[in-house]
This record gives sequence, structure tokens and C-alpha cells, in this order.
Amino acid sequence: VTGATNKVTNNALYTAVKVGDDTLNVKADTIVENNTPASGGKFEVTDETYSNFFDENGLLNNVEVTNYSTITLKGAFNDKVFKFDNIILSVASDNAVINNGFISTDNNAKIVLENVIFNNTKEGIEHSVLLNTDGNTVRNVKVYRTSDSGVSREIMVNGDNNKVVSNTFDLSVPAESIDYMEIPALSKASAIAILGSGNNVSSNTITVRNTTKGFGTINVIDLAGKTKINSNTVSSNTINAQSSGYLYGINIGGNTDTNTINSNKITLNSDVYTAGIQIGYGPADANTINSNTVTLTSPIAYGIVASVYSGVVSDTTINSNNIYITAHQLAGIELCGTTPELINGATLTSNKVIVDGDYAIGIGVSGKNINLVTNTINVTGTTNATDDASYDIIKPTTAGLIIKNSDNVQAYNNTIEVVNGADIKLDGTSNSKVISTLSTATRFINAKNNVNIELINSNNNVIDTQKAFTDSEYSIILTGSSNNVISNNNLNASNLKGGNDAVKMDEASKDNTLYNNTPVIALLTDETYSTLFDRSGVYTFPEGVGILTLAGDLYNKDLTFTNNITFINADNFTIYNGTITLKDREDANYTDRFVTFRNININNVNKPVFVDNLTIKAQKNIQFYGGEFTVTGDNIVAFESVKDIITYTILDVYDANIVMEGKNVAAFVMTRDSYIQSEYLDVERCNITLKATDTNEAFKVINTNLDIYNNNIVQEGKTVSTLYATDVYANGQFFMHNNINATGDNIAVITLKDNHGSNPTFGNNTIIATSPNPVPVMNITNATNVYVGQGQYTSASYNRPNTIIVNADNGEVPVVYINANGYVRNNFIMSNDLFGVEAVNATTVSNITPTRTGIEITAPEQAKALDEITITVTVTNATASDGTIRLLINDEVVKTVTSNTLTYTYTPSTNGTDNIVAEYTNKTLKTISSSNNASISIGKIVTTITVESNRPFLNENLTISGTLSNEKDTAMANTEVTITLNGNPINVITDSQGNYNLVTSPQEGNNTIVVNYVETDAYCPSEASTTTFVVDLEKYALVDELNNTVNEQAQTIESMNNTINELNSTVNQQADTISNLNTTINNQATAIDDLTSQLEAQENEIKQLNNTINTLSDILAQLLSVKDTTITVNSVADLTFNTGLTITGKLTDIDGNALTNSYVKVTVSGVDAIVQTDSKGTYKYTTTAKTIGENNVTVTYEGTDKYM
Repeated sequence: VTGATNKVTNNALYTAVKVGDDTLNVKADTIVENNTPASGGKFEVTDETYSNFFDENGLLNNVEVTNYSTITLKGAFNDKVFKFDNIILSVASDNAVINNGFISTDNNAKIVLENVIFNNTKEGIEHSVLLNTDGNTVRNVKVYRTSDSGVSREIMVNGDNNKVVSNTFDLSVPAESIDYMEIPALSKASAIAILGSGNNVSSNTITVRNTTKGFGTINVIDLAGKTKINSNTVSSNTINAQSSGYLYGINIGGNTDTNTINSNKITLNSDVYTAGIQIGYGPADANTINSNTVTLTSPIAYGIVASVYSGVVSDTTINSNNIYITAHQLAGIELCGTTPELINGATLTSNKVIVDGDYAIGIGVSGKNINLVTNTINVTGTTNATDDASYDIIKPTTAGLIIKNSDNVQAYNNTIEVVNGADIKLDGTSNSKVISTLSTATRFINAKNNVNIELINSNNNVIDTQKAFTDSEYSIILTGSSNNVISNNNLNASNLKGGNDAVKMDEASKDNTLYNNTPVIALLTDETYSTLFDRSGVYTFPEGVGILTLAGDLYNKDLTFTNNITFINADNFTIYNGTITLKDREDANYTDRFVTFRNININNVNKPVFVDNLTIKAQKNIQFYGGEFTVTGDNIVAFESVKDIITYTILDVYDANIVMEGKNVAAFVMTRDSYIQSEYLDVERCNITLKATDTNEAFKVINTNLDIYNNNIVQEGKTVSTLYATDVYANGQFFMHNNINATGDNIAVITLKDNHGSNPTFGNNTIIATSPNPVPVMNITNATNVYVGQGQYTSASYNRPNTIIVNADNGEVPVVYINANGYVRNNFIMSNDLFGVEAVNATTVSNITPTRTGIEITAPEQAKALDEITITVTVTNATASDGTIRLLINDEVVKTVTSNTLTYTYTPSTNGTDNIVAEYTNKTLKTISSSNNASISIGKIVTTITVESNRPFLNENLTISGTLSNEKDTAMANTEVTITLNGNPINVITDSQGNYNLVTSPQEGNNTIVVNYVETDAYCPSEASTTTFVVDLEKYALVDELNNTVNEQAQTIESMNNTINELNSTVNQQADTISNLNTTINNQATAIDDLTSQLEAQENEIKQLNNTINTLSDILAQLLSVKDTTITVNSVADLTFNTGLTITGKLTDIDGNALTNSYVKVTVSGVDAIVQTDSKGTYKYTTTAKTIGENNVTVTYEGTDKYM
């Protein structure tokens, strides 16, 4: 009840397993009262409470559970069985899983079992569900089975009118031999076995795998009866199974009548043998196999088979099944018995059989009273041979339909195509008919590499109204067959023999009747030309001839036809320098309108292939199918229909190859002086290659109707036109699916003017034009509602996008120009310089690609080596899925992404210029590929090096240290630095902090220290220097002694200065008396020179003493400015031998300030190590105690120019 405020009261309500109110499904506001009978209780059973409901044998024995109760199984049950005896109830599930157990019914019990999972692995548990009673339902159950041996018939139905619906099976089971002495003979492994009547097996999903090797059997669904069973329905099941042995999808065994096998999907794969549906044994009557789909793969396979050794299989209906098989030996459908009487009455209608194998049979029957109607059979075999050594009743061979040892078989209106076998074979068959009553256009038989129909030892049969074609010498062959009637057939053997001539009989075939079989085929060669054509080259239409066959090459002969004709090429023969011409007959009528040319090849020089010279207003349908047409010359046309009158000519050219080369060439010219819709040119699926030194025209159409579909057109010339159409009836989808490639100086691909049709549509064409000049691909004027791409309606089915590419600079000339009410939508259109909407001039333009794309590169103009540089590339007018970006740095691809953006980060290792190129490549037709470039100037990193040293005395260590850093404020670790001391270079390596340290011996006096870092690809060079003066303490033991020496030197200098002053005074005195002492000057000159020399010597000595005083003053100042230092050593606890020894302490100046990043020497038992202090002046050294007993520890600081 789905409505509101209803009442359900005072009813007696019953369903299969529910009564009273339990049968209701109503809305909440429904009034429910006084419905009878009262329902049973509701009970929940778990593995723990199982024994409260079931005895030790699994039989339900709880007296509280009465008829119409509901038992809900909850959770997992291990090694439990559930037997229901003489009770009616529902069995529900609350996530119930029965492991290695089953459910069964006996003695009129009736249950509805739903949603339970069975998982059986133990041998001895033969079923998951066993129904020995009637009227049960098993629904939405899942069955899992894994076993290597034993019986596994998962749902076994011995009762009647049960339902097994919508269940799922996943079985891995053994394939074992069937005990054919058992009645019924069942497969030991099956998903469902039915031994009762009126049961419904539907909508189940079954997967079966074989766990053993060998030739055992699995019947996925088994139907069989100890006595008669009937009216079972097996429908809409999905079966997927594989096996190493014999595998049957559905098996109908003995004692089975009026069962229906309907709409099942069966897929089987075996290493040995498969059968989709089998009627295995008789008796079996009136069973129906309808609308099933069977797909098989195995060495031997049968789609639907009745192979009967005893008991009659009668009145079987096999209708509308689809059968697909790939196998070595196979039959799509086969009905046979050890004697023909075992198959009595069968109707096979509208089945579709497609099979491929070595020995492949579409349908094979052996019996009587069989009807084969409107079946479609497609057989591809490898061999024409028959395996006569086989024990099969119908021997393996290749054929579409085999009727073996049969009587009264009616084969009507079947369509059969066979490769490497006969279409129909009657073997030992009598009183049968092979007839087609339908149109021969829809029902036919076609054999390749064999005859159409073969009669072997078959008598009193009728072959009538067949349309048959074969590439063999004969269409029908009779061997030892008599009193057959072969009439009213259209028989064609390789276009060389037709009608009665296509029938061959051996000497043992007697009293057969052949009449009214067509066609009579005339063979045209150079030798027979004069017997078939008059002196003017007009065909004489010999009486009775229905087909004219080109049976050899023809030279310099024109062919003119004035009536209906079918002209066929028997092989790959060619007409050289011959033109086909049509002319009228005065007595022509409407039925004389069909002219057909099939696979005719023509090779002409300065002559057309075809000329239409019709002049009478009577419709003529001219059809060219296939053929190779080659024309060369100066001014040439392949197909020409030029008139000043109306003749109602329809010219169709399909699947032809047309090649033309010359000065001025035209493939199709169809023009009239005045417009008429009934004149019509239709060219489809042709390959057209035209090469001209001047004018090149593919289609020139004036005042007619036209359709141009699915053609491949290649044109080359000075002036090129693919379609020139004016005053035509271009209507609807008239120019579709063409591939055009045009090259020339002046190209106009499509010109349409003054159209009389409505909604002309250009769709799914690919047009490529290459020219040094602008190319108007479409120029359309004076037309109504022109559609280019998306058709008249906006639905997807009308979306017919064109691809138009012009390899030319069009400038202001549009690629597509529509001076009419035009719609250009959903196309790809471009020239070298126009893209998408830029290339179109029309009333409505939308969704035209490609779109111009741009590439933006974001990157710094300048950077330093080892900088982290991020480059971002952005493509404009493109989505992330439209194309691919490729980034190159200095010609090396560094990243590729499918996107419209790219980000790349890198660190240059050297200076110079990094050239950046970003390339965008379109993946779809929506965008245009593009590229851009940029550059980054990479400079070197400026470095700084510092140097300092201590001021040791002679014979003490000189410590040189410093730091190498750069402008990025990053330490330059593990880097080589050159220290040049007094001209001697020494290379050292910096530590992890960029610090370096060298301990060496100085020389006395000045020590010149130069520190260099050498230039690299990434770093600039740097240098620092200092000078350290070293004093020999043995010469100046104490500072006081130095002071005394300085003082003594000062006193000496002072004394010498006094002497100089006295001398100067004497000189002055003597100078005053020079005038008086002229006489003594010469005598005293020597004395003066001596005094002067002494004076100069004393001045030099004074200068030396001054220098010494200055040096000693500097040393004294330095000594007075250097601060004292204090170093401590923390005590160490006693250790054991070969354990870790850690020595710590602190270095400070005299004021208690920590000396950071300074080097101290730690000596442990005579082994030295240099250790650097941290930011607090603390040092730490760890080693191993290697000496037993005392380990002497000494820590020294050698000082610097600032610290002692």
C-alpha cells in the first residue's frame, strides 16, 4: 500500500512463507487490524545459540519455531548444517556466513532463503542448498566453493516450482567423470542442478574454474530427471566458466520436456571441449532454446548441440540465439543422433552464427521434419577438407549449412557467407527444400574458395530462388544425386558461368531438372568483341544474356550501351584506349534504366572513361562500382555528362581509383544549360589523384544535384579547384567525410554559388592546401543556411567538425568565406597567418580552433652562481590538457609537462649566460604551438678571506688561521686555500665552518703571510696578508735587558750628539777665522776631510741606532699591549683501559673574557691534537685511553698578536 490513510483489516492473508500482517508492506499511516492468521515468531540464531534451535544432526527442533516464523542467521557459522523438516518459514540473514555447511528442506518444508553467504572447502559437503521439497525460494545468496575433489552440486533442486534467482556463484571445483550408469547422469560439479519440474532459475551470476587437469566434465547448470521433468525455466543467467576438460554451460539431460532456456549469456573456455547449451540425452520433447548469447573458445566447440545416442529428441525450438565461436573443430548449432530418427522435429529460426576455425560448420542437422528459417550464418574455415576419420555423425569440415542423412528439411530465407567451404551441403538427404522467398537483396549465399551448394547422394530435393555467388568454377555441384529440381536461382560462378551453366553434375546424377536459372553470362574478350558489338561499337544485347563479363584485356575498342546492362570484370582485366558511352533507344521505357559496371578497369590516353550521350527524358541510373581508371593527355576528362537538355540522368561512382595526369584535367564534369534537380552526381569512397601542368578540376557541376562523400582527393597544378558548383541542388549533408590535399599556384578548393537546395552541410572533411598565394578554401555565395561543421541542430549527432589547414599566407583573404546565411561552428581552420575565428568570414562563427597561444617566461634577468632560480612558464589561451610545455636551458631539456603552466627551480653552478627556451606543443586541435625565449646573466660570487697569526718567538710554532666566506654569508667548507709564508706556498682545506688553520715554524725577523683563494667557475678570488715579526729570545732574554740596552744606546747617541755639537762649534769658530788662516787652509784641509768622514760615519751610525731604537720600541709596545691568558683543564675521573677519554676546559684572557674560535693544543701522553674553542671559550677533546696507569694531559695556547 503506497497511498495515504488506507485500511487493511479483517483479511485472511497468505504468501509462500508469510501470513497475516507479515504479508503487508504499507505506509505508516495505514490502519492494519484483524488480519489472519497470526504469524509465527521471529528468532535470531548465532553460532553460539545454534544448539538452542538445531539438534546434533542439524535438524530444527525448537518447538517455539512454528509455521510462518522468521529465523535470522547472524554472523559466522562453522561446520553447521541447517535442516528444515515439515515447516514453513523465512530464513533471513544478518551478515550470515556458513562455513563448510549447508541448508536443506525435507517433508513438505518450504522456505524463503535470502542473503546468506556459503563458503565451502571441505570434501563431503556436496551442496550449499538442497531443496527436496516444492515451492522454495533461494534469492540473493552468495556461494563460494574451493575444492580439488568430491561432489559439488551447489544448489540441488529435487522438488518442483522452486525459484533460484539473483544468486552469485564463485566456484573453483574439480572436473570429474560422469557416472552414466546413474539415473539421471549428472555432472559431479555444477552450480545448479534441477531434477524437478516447474522450477525457475533466473538472473544468477555464475563463475566457475576447474582445479584439476584431465578430461572430466563440468555442467554449470544441469537439468535432468529420474522420470519426466518439465516446464523448467532457465533465463537471464550469466555464466563464465573455464576448464581443462569437458565444459557445458547448460545441459538438458534425459526425461526433460517443455523446458525453456532463454536469454542467458554463456562464455566458456576449455583446453578440450565446450558446449554452450546441450540436449545430451533423450527422450526430450518440446524444449525451447531462445535468445541466448554463447561465446566459446576451445579446440572443439559447439554453440547449441543435441548429440543423441538413445531416446528421441523431438519438436525442439531454437530461436534468435547469437553464437560466436573460435575453435579448431566447431559447429554453431548441431542436431544429430546415431540414427536420423532420434532427431524428429526441430525449428531453427533467426539465429546468428559467427564462427572461425579449421573445421567450421555454421549449422549442421541430421534428422527429419526440421525447419531452418531466416538464420544468418558467417563461417570462416581454414580447410575445405573433411575429416572422414572422425567418429562424429556430421564429419568435421567447413560449411555454412550441412543437412546430413535427413528427410523433409525445409531451409528458407537463410543468409550464408562462407570462406573455404560450401554454403549449403546436402549429404544423403531427400525430400528437402532450400528456398528463398524474400528479396534476393536481403537474403543470399556467398562462398569463397568453394561452391555455393553441394548435393551428395541426395535425391528428390528442391533448390529454388537462391541468390548465390562464388569465386569457384561452379555454383552448384551434384554427386550421385538424382531427381532434384534446381530452379529460379540466380547463380554466378566467378562472373564466368551463370544460371544453368553454373551447375555441374556427375554421371551418377540422373533425372535432375534445371530451369529458369539465371543469369546467362557473355564473355567479352578481344576475340569475342565482334560477336557482341556491332561495327559502330554498340552492344547487341544477345538474347538471354544477363551479365557481360570482361574476360580478358581489351585494346582500342569503344563500348556503347543502349539498354540495361551489368558489365563485370571477371578478374583484373583492363580496357586500353576504350570509352564507355551511353546512348538512347527510341523504345526505351522506365524499366530500362539500370546500367551497372563492376570493377571495370580503363586505361586511356586522350580519351574519357565514360561519356553520357543520352538525349531522351527517361531516367537512367548509371552505377560504377570499383574499378581502376587511368587517363593521361593534354585536355582530358574522366567522367563526362555535358548536355543542353534534361534527361534525368543519375551517375553514381563508388569505390573507384581514378588517376589522371596531363595539361588540363577534370575528373567529373556534369553540366546542364538550365537547372534541374533530377540530374544527379553521386561520388563516394573513391581515391582520386589528379596532376596537371595547368588546370586541375575534380568536380565541375552546373545546374544539377550532387553528393560527394568519403573520397580521398589529391590534386596538383597551376590552377586547382576541387569543387566548382553553380546553380546546383546541394542539400543537407552533401559534402562529407572527404580528405583533400591540394597543391598549386592558385587554389580555390570549394566554390558554391546560387544553390537551390536547403541547409547544405560540409562536415567531417579534412582539407590541406599548399600554395605560394592566398587560398580561399570555401567561397560560398547566394545559399540558404550553409552549415560548416556543426549541422542544422546542436545535438552531438549533428557535430561534424572539419579540419582545414592552409599552408599559405592568406593575409586579408579568409580561409572560409560565406556570403550567405552561414553557420561555421566546431571546426579547426588555419592558414600560416590566420587561426580559428580569424580565418572565417560568416554570419555565425563559434568554437573555431586553433587558438593562438602565447608563452610568458618569468625569470630574473640576473643572478649569481649557486643561487636558487625559479622559472615560471605560462601559456595563454590554453587549458591544462591542451598541450605540452618543454623547457630548455642552454639547449638541454630540463622539464616537460602536459599543462598550461610550468615551474622549474634550479641552481646554476657556473657564471655566464643561461639561455632559456620554452616550447608549447599542442596535443589537440584547439591551440597553436608556440615558443618564447629569455636569458639570465649569471655572475660569480664574491668571496672574502681573513688571516691572523700569533706572534711566537723564534723556535716556537707560528699559527696562521682565518675564515673563507662569501657574499651569501655561507661557509665555504672543504675548500682549498693557499697560504704563502715567506714565499713558500702551502695548501690547506677549510673545515665545515669555512675556517682554516696552519701550524708551522717561523723565521727570525719579519714573516710575510699571504692567503689566497683561487677563482673558480662560481666564485671570485680573494686575498689577505699580514706580517709577523719574530724575535730570538736567546739574544734578548729579558725585557729589562732590552730596556737597558735601549737606554745604553740612547746614552751613546746622546754622547755622539754632544761630540757633533762640539765639532760644529769648532767648525764655526774656524770658519770665522778662515780669512785669517788662508795660509793654513791647505795644511788643515786633510784634517777637515778626515773630520767630515768621521762626521758622516757617525751620522750613519746614529741612523742605525735610531732604527734599532724604533724597532725595539715597537717590540716593547707589542709586548706591553699583549694580554696574558689563562687556560684550565677540568679534572677527569679514573678510567679503564681503551675507553673514551674526554678532556675539557676553558681559555680566557687576564680579564676573564672567553677567547672564542681560538686554537689550543691538547697533548695526551705525548700525542698532540689541535682543538678549537666554542663561543664560550670552551674546548673539548675526546680520545681513547691507550696507556695503563697515568695519562699525562697538557693543554697549551701558543698565543696571537693580541694574547700571550
